Amino acid sequence: MLNGRITCADCHNTSVPSIPVMVLDTLFEDPATGTSYYSSEPHASISNGAWKMISIDTLIQNHPITAHREKGPTPKILEWVTGIAHMNGTIDVVFDDRNSDTVRFHGERAHFNPARETCSAVACHPGYFPYRFAAPAKGLSFLGGNKPDSL
Repeated sequence: MLNGRITCADCHNTSVPSIPVMVLDTLFEDPATGTSYYSSEPHASISNGAWKMISIDTLIQNHPITAHREKGPTPKILEWVTGIAHMNGTIDVVFDDRNSDTVRFHGERAHFNPARETCSAVACHPGYFPYRFAAPAKGLSFLGGNKPDSL
């Protein structure tokens, strides 16, 4: 959640243009349980006013630019403007710098291995090893951040 909810722009930063957005995020604590929640978390229920305010943060996030659409109800899936790199015939995986967890991965920055189709050192993944979506047609099994036999 470094850049708000995960979008195409997080992993395809050169293919999906974005704009900087300032977001205020407040940390609250439930006095009954001691549990803390940020106001940006979808499951936080802080509307009763009894929760203790711990801190207020100002975050700068990059949000994809929403494509023009006709008037009417907001669709469940928004379409975003794409850049020229989206149409160059190659898979352009370029991570937003904020997606690198250099502390947890000992200075390593988020990167993509096109031969194995895996990504590593990405802040949104809880494990320490590469991730890959399963691609059975290519003979690639799913990796979920656990050390695979082949590494």
